[in-house]
Amino acid sequence: MAPRVPVVLRGLAEGWPAAAKWQKDGVPDIQRLRREHADVPVSVERCRIGDGFECEEMGLHAFLDYWERRGEADDDPLLYLKDWRYVEEVLRGDSSSLYPVPSFFADDWLNKYRLQPSEDYRFVYWGKAGTTTPIHMDVLGSNSWSANIVGRKRWRFFDPDDAHMLMDASGTSLVPDLRSYDKRKFPDVSRAPYVEVESCGGDVVFVPGGWYHQVCNETDCMAINHNWINALNIRDMLRVLVLDLKAIATRHGHPPPSSICQAQLKENNSVDLPGFARFLIRAAAGEMAAYRQLSAEAVNGDSECVPVEVAMKLLSLYRIGHILTSLELAGLLQSATSSAVIPTVHKIGILLRHYPHKEKAFAVIERYLRVPRHSTDEQLQLDPLVMYVADGRGHAGVGGREELRHAWVRVQSEGWVFDVGKEDGLDDVVAFGGEAVTEARTSC
Repeated sequence: MAPRVPVVLRGLAEGWPAAAKWQKDGVPDIQRLRREHADVPVSVERCRIGDGFECEEMGLHAFLDYWERRGEADDDPLLYLKDWRYVEEVLRGDSSSLYPVPSFFADDWLNKYRLQPSEDYRFVYWGKAGTTTPIHMDVLGSNSWSANIVGRKRWRFFDPDDAHMLMDASGTSLVPDLRSYDKRKFPDVSRAPYVEVESCGGDVVFVPGGWYHQVCNETDCMAINHNWINALNIRDMLRVLVLDLKAIATRHGHPPPSSICQAQLKENNSVDLPGFARFLIRAAAGEMAAYRQLSAEAVNGDSECVPVEVAMKLLSLYRIGHILTSLELAGLLQSATSSAVIPTVHKIGILLRHYPHKEKAFAVIERYLRVPRHSTDEQLQLDPLVMYVADGRGHAGVGGREELRHAWVRVQSEGWVFDVGKEDGLDDVVAFGGEAVTEARTSC
């Protein structure tokens, strides 16, 4: 996943319980679905070429009735059941009776530590042939995986470096539908390079964060999707939040920490910066526990060997500590959140400073996880993304912040210096930032 390109994993979902429960002879089993599911409200999207995409709520049984009666020549709008939190609402949070989470994607902070207690990012999508998504980037710059249980999908992906070609001349409006659009308003779309793949029943598609994509169901389809974030892409989430916050602050004329800006950020993204910090604090506790378990298991092997799994947890803790330190010293958090940030960072700092095989861990992080390390000096080096939204101003010397500053300087003096250079910050703002991205993150 480190190369950050789309991947199709052929046959990975073959034999999942969902295939037996949802389909019969290779097509959706509408009768069984109706018998075994309550008539709960679901969100559906109207898909008609050239008319845009509109969402509405309807009962599940009404949707299944529609699916059963609608023919290919029917003039009724195509309806696409999307973003249904099936695991949470139907399976009471346990997906094991329907599918196993592939091991490649098991390190999933969004669904383990949660931005909000009731908000997970595990969805199902049911749509007839011809239904499609608008072109979009996945929520919060997250990665996603999509398992096709029934049917055939066609995906078209656009590299983040080419995202500007999908915009209008002002750079603020994203082309909604590749099948039909105003070529005068979006003159560069036809020249934008893309990657096109097809996924069939049993295939799983890995969607790297930041890649715009449109998905068309070529036959009747049923799919399972997870959005997920971990140490390798947590800064993509940070990038989305801080760039959106910067745009909000500029638009409203208020400083980024203000309640007005934070409220708008939460409305756009389901989380503000204090909420993001609390999410990272929960992740820190979980990742520390996982690190201790992995370390204990490694004792019986080569005590000086650093397994990739251990290096991943060390990178997780470094990135959590670095982001929390940067947010706190930039004055972007509330006092109630700050009181939890400081002890969390201290615990992370002690663990990282006293890790006995640092150089070997650095080598694994750089070689296998592809995260470059920077040179060490005596000055604190904060995350450039946070400094961007804070206009480069830190606020050490207030309360426990000076102590926090010294604590993180000690961590960096031990060689833990990642994510501090320009190349780790704002070189790709076009791909992730601006109003068009805020608009594109919500496809329904």
